[in-house]
Amino acid sequence: MNKTKKQFSHSWAIILGGSSGFGVAAVEKLATHGMNIAVLYRETAAAERSLKEKFSLLAKTCEVTIAPFNINALDVSGRNSFIEQFMAIAGKQSVRLLLHSIARGNLKALVLPDGDISEKHTILSIEDIQLTTYAMSTSILDWTRSLLDAALFQPDARIIGLTSEGAHKYWDGYAAVCIAKASLESLPT
Repeated sequence: MNKTKKQFSHSWAIILGGSSGFGVAAVEKLATHGMNIAVLYRETAAAERSLKEKFSLLAKTCEVTIAPFNINALDVSGRNSFIEQFMAIAGKQSVRLLLHSIARGNLKALVLPDGDISEKHTILSIEDIQLTTYAMSTSILDWTRSLLDAALFQPDARIIGLTSEGAHKYWDGYAAVCIAKASLESLPT
């Protein structure tokens, strides 16, 4: 490993939603730069096996620690359990990056185009909007506060929440995600 790739060797990233897409891409990129990673995801046992194999090979190749956690990152007890386990692995003031990449939401329509009330179950409910907003936006606040309370952030830590163009552009079935992403973008930085 060259020196550039080891620039984060004493730091940790916590990636929420790291089993696919941007989350897993971030795991791969950060590992090549020497960052240790705690990656949280929700997967079936079968999918988790191949994911853990991938992380294990990547960790060995990049000479980093990748700690996988198959937990519900949206659950308070899951978050608290993770923090307790993580502190035992990494210690205080070890987190350089919190990356929020949770992609859990609802893609139902806001209204029915033909007004057929018998299909009411196919439209977006307030609960659908609340779940999507918490999962893809405001849960980052709970995670940030919990990590701050546990004194896990390094002084120069970064917090990144992933948004999408849908926060500013209309797409069919994207209303709940749009609300969540617009909410995420409006959080103070």
